[in-house]
Amino acid sequence: MLRKYALLKESSVTEIRNIEDSEVPMIMDSEKWSMILDIEGVLPAPQLGWLFVNNTLSAPVLAPTAYVQQVIIPSVKAFATKLETDFVTENILMGITQAGKTDSLVRMMTKKVDIPGAPASVSLMDTIRAVCPSLTVTLQVLQYHIDHIEDYADLAPFITLTRLNNIKGQIQTFLGIS
Repeated sequence: MLRKYALLKESSVTEIRNIEDSEVPMIMDSEKWSMILDIEGVLPAPQLGWLFVNNTLSAPVLAPTAYVQQVIIPSVKAFATKLETDFVTENILMGITQAGKTDSLVRMMTKKVDIPGAPASVSLMDTIRAVCPSLTVTLQVLQYHIDHIEDYADLAPFITLTRLNNIKGQIQTFLGIS
């Protein structure tokens, strides 16, 4: 059964994922987590940076600036890097190089789009590779590409509605807004 889990390194929640129960042991072994906690239905919902101390999961007691600098920014950077690395790896394994679609995919990923309220046009790569990745803006840029999926028909199977929605879902889960 798919459930929500907090993944911990040392005693800190560094990622939140929806995982099949049967996959938990493999993830624990393969990704070197110190602990994986089932948090399905836990209220208040645990967030990144929460601590597991004395069998209790709770928000850290940090000044807001320290919390952002020590917990939020490193976690977002690590997640964004993993998201990009996984996407690139999957495309390579699916044969993007042999299909001659790498340049076309890079153009799609670097296409600047206008997002309401943003001071300038941004691309998926802008939002993922920023000094502090803006995953909420990434969601908006992804939504633009989802809404215009017909423009990328020649990039299948490397860019598909299913793959874009999967990435969107991963980001929403990471942000706790799924």
